[in-house]
Amino acid sequence: MNASKVTSHQATDSRGFWPLFMVQFQGAFSDNLFKFLVLFLINRIVSESERDSYTSLVLAAFSLPFLLFAMTGGYFADRFRKRSVVLGTKIMEVLVMGLGAWGLWMQSLPILFGVVFLMSVQSAFFGPSKYSLLPEILPDSRLSWGNGVFGLGTFSAIILGGVAAGAISEALEVRQIWFAGLGLMLLAGVGLILALAIPAGVQANPDKTYRINFLGEVWSNMKTVRQDRVLFLAVVGSVYFWFLGALFGEPTILVYGRDELGLNDMEISLLRSCLAVGIGAGSFFAGLLSGKSSMDWFRWGHSVWPCVPGLWQFRDGRRGKSGCSWEYWASPAGSLPCRSTP
Repeated sequence: MNASKVTSHQATDSRGFWPLFMVQFQGAFSDNLFKFLVLFLINRIVSESERDSYTSLVLAAFSLPFLLFAMTGGYFADRFRKRSVVLGTKIMEVLVMGLGAWGLWMQSLPILFGVVFLMSVQSAFFGPSKYSLLPEILPDSRLSWGNGVFGLGTFSAIILGGVAAGAISEALEVRQIWFAGLGLMLLAGVGLILALAIPAGVQANPDKTYRINFLGEVWSNMKTVRQDRVLFLAVVGSVYFWFLGALFGEPTILVYGRDELGLNDMEISLLRSCLAVGIGAGSFFAGLLSGKSSMDWFRWGHSVWPCVPGLWQFRDGRRGKSGCSWEYWASPAGSLPCRSTP
C-alpha cells in the first residue's frame, strides 16, 4: 500500500475510530460479564471441593481460543475487508449469547463451558481486524494515543462487566440469572448495529491462502518479525505481559478473595477492578504522552515493570498502582506492531 493511498484513506475514515471503539467496548464488557456470571454460578451450585477445578476449566475455555484461532483471525483480516469480518463476528456473538442464555436457564455447565469457548473464538477472530484497522483510520503520530484509548476502554469495560456480574449474581436467584443472558444477546445486537459505522478497510492480501497448520503460520510470521529487532522485542514483551496477567490475575483474585478474605461476588468484582483501573489509567496516559516516541516509554516501562510482581499486595491498596506501571510499558509496545501493519 503506497503512502498517498494510506494518507487519503486515513483522512477519509478517521471518523470511524469511535464506532470501532464502542464495538470493542461492548464486546469486552459482554465477554467479562458472561464469564464472571459463569464463575459466580459455579461458586453457588458446585461443591467447594470441585469449585477450583471447574474455575480452571472456565479460564482455560476462555484462553485457549486465542492460541488456536488468533492466526485464523489474522487470515480473515488480510483476506477480507475488515468491516465484513467485524460484522461476521458480531453476528456470531448474537448467536453465542443466545446459546448462553439457554445454558444459564438450564444451569448446564457443559453448555456454559462451550459458550465461553465460542465467545473467545469470536473475540480471537475480531482482534486482528480491530487492531489492523487502527493504522488505516489514524495517522502514525496518533497510533500510541489510539492504543492508549483502546486500552482504557477495554479495561473500563472489564471493570464494568465484572462489577455488573457481581451485582447481578448478588441480586438474582440462581434460577433467574438467565435473564442476564437475554440482556447480553440484545447488547450484542447493539454492537452489530454500531459495527455498520466502521470503515470497510482494505484487503491487505486478497489472494492469501489459509494454512491449517497454525503453528507453521506462527513460525513464519515470527521469522518475519525477527527481522525488526524493536518489533520482535515488542511482541515478546506483550506475550510476557499477558502471561503475567493470566498467572497473577483472575485465578489468584478469585481464590484469594473467596477463601482468604471471605468476600462475596460483588466484593470480588470490586477487588478485580483495582487491577483493571490501574492498567486502564496507565494505558491512557502512556498513549497520551508518548506520541511518536513509543520507544522512550517502552524503555521506561520496561525498567519499572520488573518491580510489578513485588507489588502484588491486596491489603495496602497498591494493586492499582501496579497495573498503572504495567500498562505504561504495554501501551507503547502495542503501537509498534500497528505501525508495521501492511
